[in-house]
Amino acid sequence: MIYNKYIQNIIRISIFIIILFILFFKLRNEDFNNYLFLFSNFKFIVYSFLLLTFLSIVSILRWKIILEILSQKNIKIKSLIKPGYYSYLSDQINILGFFASRSVYTPDKISIKNSLLSAVIEKVLSFFTKGLFCIPGLLFIYLNIESFYLKNYLSQILIVSFFLFIFFILIFINKINGFIKNYLNKYKIHSNLNKKQVFLLIIFSFLIQITILNLMFYIHMQLNSNLSYIVFYLLASVSFFASSMPISISQWGLREVSFFIVFSSFVEGNILIITSLIYGATILIYFVICNCAIFSTDIIQNILKKIKNN
Repeated sequence: MIYNKYIQNIIRISIFIIILFILFFKLRNEDFNNYLFLFSNFKFIVYSFLLLTFLSIVSILRWKIILEILSQKNIKIKSLIKPGYYSYLSDQINILGFFASRSVYTPDKISIKNSLLSAVIEKVLSFFTKGLFCIPGLLFIYLNIESFYLKNYLSQILIVSFFLFIFFILIFINKINGFIKNYLNKYKIHSNLNKKQVFLLIIFSFLIQITILNLMFYIHMQLNSNLSYIVFYLLASVSFFASSMPISISQWGLREVSFFIVFSSFVEGNILIITSLIYGATILIYFVICNCAIFSTDIIQNILKKIKNN
């Protein structure tokens, strides 16, 4: 078992190194000064940070529901902000950092076991949500949309499909609820899971993925994109699903190569690699700033407490 893990880690590290070499040779002639202007654009920073704040809040709300299901306790969202932001920053570096931070920074009255289990459930939900979003994109690529006669009705088809999906969720909510309860009981996890919680978990997972796609599209628009939102949404959904595969030690590199490969027939050059790099850098900068603010606030509060006690 340990030997297999060792081999798997060697393979992941090797894939990561190969990806870095590919990106180096693809980008060696790029002038990044042409793209760094975005980070001096006030409008870009504000809009991106607003999207990421919304994304963080929805993610924390989803985490809150998962923790309440596992612990059968009422949890205040305030107690999840600090551990949530710490773990989201760690996740930008390596998925193991995400789980490690969840075991170190646990919310009040929550055991390490439930905190780690909630992290696993979050990752599983994200993976399946990306998989569902990926299906229309795969159909888009397979049918070669340029010669497909339904291309003029693509927006309407996607909107109808979305509402049909919500309709089927409402119909089968009892079965979904029963399936999750049976799964939890199998692992001796007792919970008062209800239909409202299941529905909110699904909606929050969808909102998270839609916000991620919107942020990526907004960044791509700033780089003079000629793709429509619908086409970008379909292709990016496939790219994000491919980059979520656990075949590398980090999402960095794998995400950029996935975007380049999926978009290669629709966009020339390295613009999608650049888009993905700016997307990753924007998220990383946001969480570094937020965590510095949280850390500074904690220091100030501790100093004030000491002064008051003295």
